[in-house]
Amino acid sequence: QRGGGGGGGASGGGIARFGQVPFSESEQKAIQRALQLHLGPEYVRYRAGPAGQQVCYIEGCKAVELANATFGFNGWSTEISSLVVDYMEKDNQNKFDIGVTAVVRVTLRDGRYHEDVGYGTGRGNS
Repeated sequence: QRGGGGGGGASGGGIARFGQVPFSESEQKAIQRALQLHLGPEYVRYRAGPAGQQVCYIEGCKAVELANATFGFNGWSTEISSLVVDYMEKDNQNKFDIGVTAVVRVTLRDGRYHEDVGYGTGRGNS
C-alpha cells in the first residue's frame, strides 16, 4: 500500500477506521477542483508502444505525489486485487518474454474506490 492508508481520525470519541473517515466539505471541494485539472507536461512520459506507436504514462512516483497532494497523506491507499501471468516464454538465447495483467484498487479514506486493469510486458535475461 502507498500513501499511508492505515490511518484514521477521531470520530465520536473512538478511532475511525480507514475507509470510514469522511472528507470535510472544504476538502471535497478542493479534491473536485484538483481532479478537474489537466496534467502538465512535466508529469507525462512517453515510450515506444506496439506497431511503432508512442504510449504515454505517468511514473509511479509522480502518481503517488499527485495522490498525496489531492487526497492528503493517509487519505488514500492502493491494493493489487489480482495479478495474473498471462504468458511466459523463454527463447533459445535464455531471454524471457512475459505478459502480466493486474487489477488495482485505489481506496479513499472515506471508503470510495476505483478499480481498474493494467497490463504490462517485459523481456529480459533469465
